[in-house]
Amino acid sequence: MGHLVPHFECWIVGQGKGLKEFKLGMDKELVSRIQWFPFVSPWEMPYLLNQLDAIFVFESALPHPVVSNLVLEAISSGLGIIIDRLNFTETYRNIVTLNQDQVLVVSPFETSLSASRIEQWVEKRAFVDHNSNQRIKYQEYITLNEMIYVDILNSETK
Repeated sequence: MGHLVPHFECWIVGQGKGLKEFKLGMDKELVSRIQWFPFVSPWEMPYLLNQLDAIFVFESALPHPVVSNLVLEAISSGLGIIIDRLNFTETYRNIVTLNQDQVLVVSPFETSLSASRIEQWVEKRAFVDHNSNQRIKYQEYITLNEMIYVDILNSETK
């Protein structure tokens, strides 16, 4: 973020456990240059996403891939997704078709190089149509989610 704030307005949405420590681990000037949002209600999320160029989705340290509703909203609105996992698109391939320029893979450990790549990518995306194509209807998506929860509940009762 330190490399990005001179070129972009950076926002962080987050709350709860660890946020205070997260901020304490950052330079005070950097903390003051970031806009912090403690909570965004679901009905306000589309408006927030429409204000952004991209979101960060760093999940390579997770034990398994997850399907994020926030990521689906971002993809559907054509928002750029900055990720740290090469096989990220595989998680979503049955739900949406991502545009080729919609995802940028960067390393959170190569901060200067990643920031440079992000800056170039955002500038390039400013001149591209960002519509994505849903591969599954919303109701089908909800039904599949419900089936997952039913399976989990059934497995716990056995």
